Formats: sequence, structure tokens, C-alpha cells
Amino acid sequence: MKFARFDFEHTVRRVSQLRELALSLREAYEQQYEFAGWLAHFENLRTLSRDQFPKQLSRKDFAALGAGFREYWAKGEFAAIVEIADKLPVGVLQHDHMLAAFAGAAREKVKASS
Repeated sequence: MKFARFDFEHTVRRVSQLRELALSLREAYEQQYEFAGWLAHFENLRTLSRDQFPKQLSRKDFAALGAGFREYWAKGEFAAIVEIADKLPVGVLQHDHMLAAFAGAAREKVKASS
């Protein structure tokens, strides 16, 4: 059996597609089995005062913040997103553009409803 020869671009494209598939499967697994834990961690972070909030965030913290921001956005509770975004250390929103987008859009929604 002879296989077709692929050029370099085709090989890179296939590897990229397989990587994207693997990452999406990992994300689906994490959302299915770890989402509740992330939301619970988000609620714990939300209860902390600005002084108690961790200065360095772990990967778990980022995952919890992302899950919490998505969940509260879906519920339409934009003030909760703004509340925790105000507690975040300075560089966090510069580091994570998704969190920054949620926080900025939530601020606009809160401002528009006032």
C-alpha cells in the first residue's frame, strides 16, 4: 500500500488541526468534570476582600476566573464580574485578554444600566 506524499504545508496544517482537536477535547473534558470546582473556587475568590486577594494567581485561579466570568455573563450578572475584576492584581487583566474583555464589557453593561 502506497500512501500519498504530502508537502510541508499540508503536514503543518494537519498537525495544527490535530493539535486544535486535542485542545478542544481537553477543554470539553475539563468543562464537564471540573467546571463545578472552578465555580466554587470563583465564589471563594469573590468573597475575599481586596487585601486578602492573592497577589500571584495560579492556573487554577485563572481557570476559575474564566469559568466564573462566563457563567455570570450568561446569567446577566455583570456587577459580579466588575466586583471581582476590581479586586484583581494590576497585571492580571493585561496578562489575560479574555478576562479583560469580560471585565470591560461588564463595566459597559453596568454603566449603561445605571
